[in-house]
Amino acid sequence: MTVIADGIDLGASDAERYRHLRRIIENVLADTDPAASEARRRWILWLFLYICWWEGSRATTRTQTGGGPGRGLMQFEPRTLADLLEQYVLARSALVVNLAAAAGVSEQEMREALDAFLRSSAPSNVWPNPTNPGAAKRVEEWLTHLDSFGIKLMRYEFKRHGTHRFPPREAANEGENPQDERFKREFSEQWADWWKKSFGPGLAGSAEAERERQRGVFEERARALDRAAEAGEPPPEPPPPPQPPSTPPAPTPPPAPGPAPAPPPPPAPPGGSGPCPFVIALGPDSAEVARLRELRPLLSSSRLGRATVAAFGTLRPLLAGWTTRSAAARVAWRLLSRRLVAAGHLALPLIAKDHDANASTFSTSWSTSG
Repeated sequence: MTVIADGIDLGASDAERYRHLRRIIENVLADTDPAASEARRRWILWLFLYICWWEGSRATTRTQTGGGPGRGLMQFEPRTLADLLEQYVLARSALVVNLAAAAGVSEQEMREALDAFLRSSAPSNVWPNPTNPGAAKRVEEWLTHLDSFGIKLMRYEFKRHGTHRFPPREAANEGENPQDERFKREFSEQWADWWKKSFGPGLAGSAEAERERQRGVFEERARALDRAAEAGEPPPEPPPPPQPPSTPPAPTPPPAPGPAPAPPPPPAPPGGSGPCPFVIALGPDSAEVARLRELRPLLSSSRLGRATVAAFGTLRPLLAGWTTRSAAARVAWRLLSRRLVAAGHLALPLIAKDHDANASTFSTSWSTSG
């Protein structure tokens, strides 16, 4: 699958930040590790979640506190990123193409930005001068806005180390739950050895003691993420009631083979033609776009709804152009579009009140479906 440019809302609840970040990481791993088993990808997913929850202060910031050079939820430093690009990414054209998709730009734009970044002060662990914006500065902008870009770089950082092995340490445990308390030490060890890598004396007085102290704090933060994840998961479905035994029907002969008819395309969200900014921001299969499609009959059957559709049709090309202009614009529109869809759902009673005589057959099932 192709990873689209995406970033979590840093101001959302713990449960929502976890859900959104999990979706981004799962999309990246499906793209970078298609041959890995579901169990294998689940262990990588939780290592990345734990690292981002620790490095990004519970995934609430993409800029290192205290003025440090770390950027992104995973806190890439310029020198580490420059080495990754020079030694691994730029030597593999497919990785540059994949990074471009994760940032929502063309391959040429991505290559120009990475080359300019390497020619800047980055190898000295300093981000390009913000007073001299240019292609080199775009790398930092992507890290501070698009988690899809940072997570993909994070996966490449682990891939380039041929000796690295993800947890669990024992292959027999791969089918176990990665969140089990038994494995917290393995995850903190992975973070310390393969991501943090070096420790100063810090609060503990020596590098080794500080390493152990920070591992303990990492594990506490991992447990906090487990609690947020539990709060963010939907309740389990109740088991179906037992069915009474019945006599199986007589077998029927199979139909003659023939080409399967193509399913009809889903209706477009209401409002004009051309690229839909909601689809650009949220993806064609998102729950928000599905809601807009279900809302279409109601909008078409009331004066207020038709006026809303007409206004959106006028603004549609302008919004579509704006959302494709930059990564920051796409992230801003994605957050705004989710709020607009939620507001539209809340406005259903007002639209229904304006319902005209031509809508006598309208069903209110959408408004009660959640």
